[in-house]
Amino acid sequence: MINLLNNTTPHGGMTLEDLVNKLDVSDRTVYRDLDDLEQKLGIIIVRPDKEVGGTKGKYKLENTYLPSISPDKALFIFLSILQQKDTALTVGIQEIKQALIGTLTKNKYNIKDIPLEKLEKRIYIVDQTLTEPEKVSENFLKIIRAIEQSNSIEITYFKSYSQEISKRRIEPYGLVCKHHNWYLIANCLEKEDLRTFRIDQIERVSIETQTKFTFPSNFNLQNHFENCWGVFQDETAVDVKVKFSNSVAYRLKKIKYHPSQEIIEELEDGSIIVSYKITGMKEFIGWLLQWRTSAIVLEPQSLVDLFKKSLNDTLALYE
Repeated sequence: MINLLNNTTPHGGMTLEDLVNKLDVSDRTVYRDLDDLEQKLGIIIVRPDKEVGGTKGKYKLENTYLPSISPDKALFIFLSILQQKDTALTVGIQEIKQALIGTLTKNKYNIKDIPLEKLEKRIYIVDQTLTEPEKVSENFLKIIRAIEQSNSIEITYFKSYSQEISKRRIEPYGLVCKHHNWYLIANCLEKEDLRTFRIDQIERVSIETQTKFTFPSNFNLQNHFENCWGVFQDETAVDVKVKFSNSVAYRLKKIKYHPSQEIIEELEDGSIIVSYKITGMKEFIGWLLQWRTSAIVLEPQSLVDLFKKSLNDTLALYE
């Protein structure tokens, strides 16, 4: 039924007789299914049978309608939404899920047979989560509005490197997501330079609705982060070569960890040499450490020295 209403709403909807004939059910079943859509899924339907005067007229979704997508595609969207639980995008997830279930149940599924809870119990996502997702989401939405309207904002920000709280007036240029962590790129009015702020370290956001800024025409987020390993930049991009053992070579062939990643040599023992052109060496070293003895930095020597220092500093903590 949701599929029929979805597809016909742009054209005016369907009469009761149309629904009965298309679904091959009784009037009573149509009414019951309409009630289910409204009460269990929260879908607002224009219903002539609820209006004064009877059942004449057409049934349709109110104002807007769900995109016409297959159950498989709706399921992929559903899984993507589940990944956002307890993240900066957590606000509104329940409502979105309920709307998508309407698509998942079209044609061959019955609403009563596949409740949302049953699907969620069969899916387990392991990832880091925020301790205060609602607060972060609230700030996140304010930032998006400010970006959309080109409004300056004032933020209260926790600086992890100095363990201090500071206030900044900034012009928000855009957002970047890395491993489910969101970062704001903005022009800091005090420093008169671009700064990167981690969204979950922003304690408070105040939109200056009367203060507009002009987005620089020569700024491009993709170009700005083109060589970044993560979200922070060093002064210049560096050519890096890393040797990965045969035990992990397959993963490097299947996953591109950076746009510049290129396998430049495959050795007889199955190991590979991979090249990168990157900035943000501290973040790169953090990534390399997870490979333990399966990765060896070959070039440049400056990175080899940084990597050794990081290992020695860590070892010193246990002595």
